[in-house]
Amino acid sequence: MKLENIEIEKLIPAECNVRNHSEEQIKEMIRSVEQFGQIRPIIVDEKNILIAGHGLLLALKKMKWKKVNVLRLNNLSQNKKYKLMLADNKIYDMGTGNTSNIMTILEQLNKSNDLDIPGFEVEILLDLLSDTKDIDEIINNYGKVSDEKSEEIKDNIEEQHQRKSADQTEMRLTNQNIKWEIGEDGERIIFILCPDCGTKICL
Repeated sequence: MKLENIEIEKLIPAECNVRNHSEEQIKEMIRSVEQFGQIRPIIVDEKNILIAGHGLLLALKKMKWKKVNVLRLNNLSQNKKYKLMLADNKIYDMGTGNTSNIMTILEQLNKSNDLDIPGFEVEILLDLLSDTKDIDEIINNYGKVSDEKSEEIKDNIEEQHQRKSADQTEMRLTNQNIKWEIGEDGERIIFILCPDCGTKICL
């Protein structure tokens, strides 16, 4: 895959871009570029018309970038360009988050006091991590505890959390509402609802 670095003003948005980009999403894209740089190219055809990457282009323009990395796909029929635009957006939407792994990574980042993550609000992440922090604080303050006592502490915190969840079962993640519920196995299920079709998407 050979990338080109071209002047941003030469890029032409597609007439039929299939995704809308909110101001909040562009703001988070800018945060991402500020932290990591341009990690994926903008996809264009031989005439510099965008096939994918419209949101990224908007973010980079707001950041006053002069040149950007693009991947050029030549000799695609118009139908293939349309199909690629649709597939690029739809296939991304089909993925779901692994809640257990997400929480493991968040706990590791929290130990370093580094929860500045594009797309997430720090206050929400701290709320998600509050149970773990409470357990650690109790154990640190009272020294060694038996496995039985440790489980009792965890059960008490989970019970408190369930009572709290009865009154508050959603929070904000950029422009989405994060919701949660307690599953049949007693585990907390975190999800959002698709703004287009209302499908539950587990995080």
